[in-house]
Amino acid sequence: MKVEQKYLAIEKLCLVLFFSCSKLRYYLFPTTVNVVCQTDVIKYMLMRPISRGRIGKWTLALTKFALQYVPQKAVKGQALADFLTDHPPMEVARDMMEVPLVGLTPWKLFFDGFKIEQAVGAGVILRSPEGIETQVAFRLDFSCSNNQAEYEALILGMGLLLDLKADIVEIIGGSQLDVVVRHIPRSKNQAANGLAQAVFGIGLPEGSLEKTIVIKRKTQSAIHEASYLEVNHVEDMQLDWQTPIIQYLSNPRPKFDKRIKDKATGYVLIGEDLYKKGKDDLLLKCVSLNEATLVMAKVHEGICGAHQAGPKMRWLIRRHGYYWPTMTTDYVKYAKGCWACQTHGPVQRLPTTEFNPVVKPWPFRGWAMDLIGKITPSATRGHCFIIVATDYFTKWVEAVPMKGVSQAEVIQFLKSHIIHRFGLPETVKCDNGSVFVGDEVVAFAAELGITFTHSTSYYVQGNGQAEASNKILKGCLAKVVDDNP
Repeated sequence: MKVEQKYLAIEKLCLVLFFSCSKLRYYLFPTTVNVVCQTDVIKYMLMRPISRGRIGKWTLALTKFALQYVPQKAVKGQALADFLTDHPPMEVARDMMEVPLVGLTPWKLFFDGFKIEQAVGAGVILRSPEGIETQVAFRLDFSCSNNQAEYEALILGMGLLLDLKADIVEIIGGSQLDVVVRHIPRSKNQAANGLAQAVFGIGLPEGSLEKTIVIKRKTQSAIHEASYLEVNHVEDMQLDWQTPIIQYLSNPRPKFDKRIKDKATGYVLIGEDLYKKGKDDLLLKCVSLNEATLVMAKVHEGICGAHQAGPKMRWLIRRHGYYWPTMTTDYVKYAKGCWACQTHGPVQRLPTTEFNPVVKPWPFRGWAMDLIGKITPSATRGHCFIIVATDYFTKWVEAVPMKGVSQAEVIQFLKSHIIHRFGLPETVKCDNGSVFVGDEVVAFAAELGITFTHSTSYYVQGNGQAEASNKILKGCLAKVVDDNP
């Protein structure tokens, strides 16, 4: 039914249990039934504060059955592994089992050289094992023959592969050099040949202006000492969104499109730089799409980057004074493609349920406090604990690293980071740790009229706000500790 399709995921599981027990009730009455599921649906139905609605009806109907919840064993893998876990196969003799061989996909290097009367170029295409291609064209500003251009293209491509730490490489070229390469006809190596010609705008295939080709200049041959790549310029052949606006603002003429005229009213041209007029009369520097990628990388995973999500990155970059039209879409795509975010990001394993909010009437009246640690290995200055406090109303988080934790340090944290900043709190919720229930902390709270409430280890959800803040903080640390141990 269409109405049942709108149920929450956990409500659908409860409906399946109710429907199955109703249809098979004559078989289930005389025995105890094990309910195997990743989510404890029986606990969900029984722990609701008020049994009403469809959940209450299903709970009342299931009370006549002897149901026992059995957690399903977690299996990492695809749907086939889950199916084999639920339906284990019959035992197979060892001599009949076949183990497939797994091979490593190599990197592929396509290279070619190009020489005309007054120009020499080299084209390199790197194809990763995942099929991602990187195209680089080099302009050689020294005299050499066509064969030497081939050698230069090969050496430059191998240097790029060394920087990428490629272990297994298949080299494919258009000429027979004195190296172990696989020779193919020039007709099948048009991509690398076209890159070599693209340095001078010769032989560009149709549609190539829509691609971004990085062109570098090399001033010395690879056989000379201290042969360095001097990146003198990068020519971006991708159409820049700023170009029509800059052209109109530089020389406004009636022939321009009306949409460009209307769009240009929100921009200002200062010198050669284009700026966007902000809502608060601040000017935001406009950047191209390639420059935007560099800006996102610095903000997301740079020195001060915290691997923030897309909307947060948009706010940060606008605060730094940058703008381009597709900001939000690019932020979300970049955050989804970050390796550290995908590796250390939280995995939602439970179905969505209704929240049980803790309502506070005013900001900074109630705080949730907890301790993270001991963290091993410790930081360079010996910090191995983190004390965290979160406001229930604003979700503001105060976190301080510590070398050791004692009641005196907890009192100092409350004074300097909560009371002196936000005023006296009404309540502070924490667990039954010795540093939170000690005599010094209790006396300090009684003196200032602060009520300390404690959650037990049997029901950690009682301090769920602190646990949620700890999870986010641990995730942020895990994303940056790999690159900066």
